[in-house]
Amino acid sequence: MANQDKVDILLLGSGGREHALLLKLAESPLAGKLWVAPGNGGMYDIAERADVDQNSPDAVAAFARENGVGLVVIGPEGGFSPEEAAEAAAAGMKTVSLGARILRTETVAQTVLSCLSYEFET
Repeated sequence: MANQDKVDILLLGSGGREHALLLKLAESPLAGKLWVAPGNGGMYDIAERADVDQNSPDAVAAFARENGVGLVVIGPEGGFSPEEAAEAAAAGMKTVSLGARILRTETVAQTVLSCLSYEFET
Protein backbone atom coordinates (compact mmCIF):
# COMPACT_ATOMS: atom_id res chain seq x y z
CA MET A 1 0.00 0.00 0.00
CA ALA A 2 1.49 3.33 -1.06
CA ASN A 3 -0.23 5.44 1.61
CA GLN A 4 -0.33 4.07 5.16
CA ASP A 5 -2.28 7.04 6.55
CA LYS A 6 -5.94 6.75 7.41
CA VAL A 7 -8.43 9.19 6.00
CA ASP A 8 -11.41 10.64 7.84
CA ILE A 9 -14.58 10.27 5.77
CA LEU A 10 -17.92 12.08 5.65
CA LEU A 11 -20.76 10.09 4.09
CA LEU A 12 -23.77 12.06 2.83
CA GLY A 13 -27.15 10.33 2.91
CA SER A 14 -29.42 8.34 5.17
CA GLY A 15 -30.79 5.37 3.26
CA GLY A 16 -30.09 1.68 3.19
CA ARG A 17 -27.44 1.93 0.49
CA GLU A 18 -25.59 4.56 2.50
CA HIS A 19 -25.81 2.28 5.54
CA ALA A 20 -24.28 -0.54 3.49
CA LEU A 21 -21.55 1.84 2.31
CA LEU A 22 -20.86 2.88 5.88
CA LEU A 23 -20.52 -0.74 7.01
CA LYS A 24 -17.91 -1.37 4.32
CA LEU A 25 -16.10 1.89 4.97
CA ALA A 26 -15.84 0.93 8.64
CA GLU A 27 -14.14 -2.34 7.64
CA SER A 28 -11.49 -0.62 5.55
CA PRO A 29 -7.99 -0.28 7.01
CA LEU A 30 -7.77 3.03 5.12
CA ALA A 31 -10.72 4.62 6.96
CA GLY A 32 -10.12 6.84 9.95
CA LYS A 33 -12.95 8.64 11.73
CA LEU A 34 -16.32 8.22 10.06
CA TRP A 35 -18.97 10.95 9.93
CA VAL A 36 -22.46 10.76 8.46
CA ALA A 37 -24.94 13.47 7.48
CA PRO A 38 -27.77 13.23 8.10
CA GLY A 39 -27.54 9.48 8.68
CA ASN A 40 -30.10 7.43 10.57
CA GLY A 41 -30.33 5.79 13.97
CA GLY A 42 -28.62 2.58 12.90
CA MET A 43 -25.71 4.47 11.38
CA TYR A 44 -24.89 6.36 14.58
CA ASP A 45 -23.47 3.20 16.16
CA ILE A 46 -20.80 3.20 13.43
CA ALA A 47 -20.21 6.86 12.66
CA GLU A 48 -20.58 10.20 14.36
CA ARG A 49 -23.46 12.35 13.21
CA ALA A 50 -22.24 15.46 11.43
CA ASP A 51 -24.34 18.52 12.16
CA VAL A 52 -24.21 19.85 8.59
CA ASP A 53 -26.72 20.43 5.80
CA GLN A 54 -26.00 17.69 3.26
CA ASN A 55 -27.63 19.82 0.56
CA SER A 56 -25.16 22.70 0.91
CA PRO A 57 -21.76 22.25 -0.75
CA ASP A 58 -20.47 25.31 1.13
CA ALA A 59 -21.57 23.93 4.51
CA VAL A 60 -20.14 20.50 3.73
CA ALA A 61 -16.84 22.06 2.59
CA ALA A 62 -16.63 24.10 5.79
CA PHE A 63 -17.38 21.04 7.93
CA ALA A 64 -14.76 19.02 6.05
CA ARG A 65 -12.09 21.70 6.56
CA GLU A 66 -12.93 22.22 10.24
CA ASN A 67 -12.91 18.48 11.03
CA GLY A 68 -10.03 17.26 8.87
CA VAL A 69 -12.25 15.22 6.56
CA GLY A 70 -10.17 13.88 3.69
CA LEU A 71 -12.96 12.35 1.61
CA VAL A 72 -16.65 13.13 1.15
CA VAL A 73 -18.68 10.19 -0.14
CA ILE A 74 -21.91 11.35 -1.76
CA GLY A 75 -24.35 8.48 -1.45
CA PRO A 76 -27.20 7.82 -3.85
CA GLU A 77 -29.57 9.56 -1.44
CA GLY A 78 -27.01 12.23 -0.53
CA GLY A 79 -27.79 15.83 -1.22
CA PHE A 80 -25.53 16.83 -4.13
CA SER A 81 -26.51 17.13 -7.75
CA PRO A 82 -23.69 16.54 -10.27
CA GLU A 83 -23.23 20.31 -10.48
CA GLU A 84 -22.99 20.64 -6.70
CA ALA A 85 -20.49 17.77 -6.56
CA ALA A 86 -18.36 19.64 -9.12
CA GLU A 87 -18.69 22.81 -7.02
CA ALA A 88 -17.56 20.90 -3.93
CA ALA A 89 -14.55 19.51 -5.78
CA ALA A 90 -13.70 23.02 -6.98
CA ALA A 91 -13.79 24.14 -3.33
CA GLY A 92 -11.00 21.67 -2.61
CA MET A 93 -12.96 18.70 -1.31
CA LYS A 94 -12.02 15.25 -2.47
CA THR A 95 -15.34 13.67 -3.37
CA VAL A 96 -16.65 10.35 -4.60
CA SER A 97 -20.18 10.47 -5.93
CA LEU A 98 -22.13 7.25 -5.87
CA GLY A 99 -25.31 8.12 -7.74
CA ALA A 100 -28.34 5.89 -7.84
CA ARG A 101 -27.54 4.60 -11.33
CA ILE A 102 -24.06 3.30 -10.50
CA LEU A 103 -24.63 1.87 -7.04
CA ARG A 104 -26.79 -1.12 -6.42
CA THR A 105 -27.02 -2.83 -3.07
CA GLU A 106 -25.40 -6.02 -4.32
CA THR A 107 -22.33 -4.15 -5.61
CA VAL A 108 -21.81 -1.70 -2.76
CA ALA A 109 -18.83 -3.52 -1.23
CA GLN A 110 -16.90 -3.66 -4.50
CA THR A 111 -17.68 -0.02 -5.25
CA VAL A 112 -16.52 1.25 -1.88
CA LEU A 113 -13.32 -0.77 -1.85
CA SER A 114 -12.53 0.23 -5.43
CA CYS A 115 -13.04 3.92 -4.65
CA LEU A 116 -10.85 3.79 -1.55
CA SER A 117 -8.13 1.90 -3.36
CA TYR A 118 -8.16 4.32 -6.26
CA GLU A 119 -8.14 7.44 -4.10
CA PHE A 120 -5.59 6.42 -1.50
CA GLU A 121 -3.35 3.68 -2.83
CA THR A 122 -2.27 5.33 -6.07
